[in-house]
Amino acid sequence: MIDEITHCLRCQEPLRSQLSWQQIWSFTTIEWPSCCESCQSKFKKCATKEVCRYCQHPLIKADETICFDCQQWLKLYDEHYLNHRSIFEYNDFFKDWIRDYKYLGDIRQAQVMVPIMKEYYYQYSNYTWTYLPSSPQNYKKRGFNQIQVLFEKAGIPYQELFDYNINQLGQSQAKKNKTERLNLVQPFIINKEKLETKNILIMDDVYTTGTTLIRAKELLFQHSIERCLSLTLARDSLI
Repeated sequence: MIDEITHCLRCQEPLRSQLSWQQIWSFTTIEWPSCCESCQSKFKKCATKEVCRYCQHPLIKADETICFDCQQWLKLYDEHYLNHRSIFEYNDFFKDWIRDYKYLGDIRQAQVMVPIMKEYYYQYSNYTWTYLPSSPQNYKKRGFNQIQVLFEKAGIPYQELFDYNINQLGQSQAKKNKTERLNLVQPFIINKEKLETKNILIMDDVYTTGTTLIRAKELLFQHSIERCLSLTLARDSLI
């Protein structure tokens, strides 16, 4: 049984939870809203035009198709490493949500993302979904992995393909500047025994330079997978 959420998880205003005839006669699990329409509208979808073809970074020049960061990545990696999608802009409203959920530990906030997670899983259901592990310090501090909880709330099947490389413990990714992120060494170890499919989707919360995802993809392509797509909830830009 799924408990009805009576107030918006973002603004605390009462939610209107009136059943439609379609819901009544569908004989399926009823998904009660967890976020009001006003708050939902403040999560801005990433643009799909005038953005980098690989990472959706806004382009500066009209004749460009690839951002500067991805141009640099292409000097080191095949374009298959850069196959990425982001859902929302990293605006102030998203920052408030990720702060409450990830850093303040309000697990209820995961429910806000359940509808969009299900939408994307339906679109990419032919992939095996996985997530990047938290460092031992962060997991001990928070007590959960933010993407793993989202998978479980949305009912998305997943595999735990990565372990954190404890030999690379250090500063949190959120506290690193652009140069520090780009110089990131391999932070992960792959669970080869669980790698049974050729199409992998890696889910993470925020895309900045893409370095962390590139490092994870390195391990996957070393083990002969055919395709790897990375997907993040939001797209940020570091100057």
